[in-house]
Amino acid sequence: MLPTRLRHRVTALHQATASLPGWPTTIDTDVLTLIATACRDRVRVRLGYTDYHGVPSARLVEPHRLDHTGRRW
Repeated sequence: MLPTRLRHRVTALHQATASLPGWPTTIDTDVLTLIATACRDRVRVRLGYTDYHGVPSARLVEPHRLDHTGRRW
């Protein structure tokens, strides 16, 4: 049994993740659970983004679901 705090985080991760075929990957689980919780709770997330030309910016996004395929999330 998981403590209530962790059970809610794991449930959010499970509900917000769609698995696509590909290779296994490693990613920070804190980041995944943060995004999964934002998906579940329908809240915005601010993140750093660098475009194709290397120009950084800040983005405010409304995550809907986590998808992964190959080595990408």
